[in-house]
Amino acid sequence: MSASLLKAQHLVSTRVILKASIRPLQISHIFRFSPNNKG
Repeated sequence: MSASLLKAQHLVSTRVILKASIRPLQISHIFRFSPNNKG
């Protein structure tokens, strides 16, 4: 495998991981600041 291909694959995988980790963070953020959830 060429280095550039590895680099591109690494970028794609990190972007997917970031998206997957940001989604639950946003959801928990919404739940934390919703007025009916005092906790």
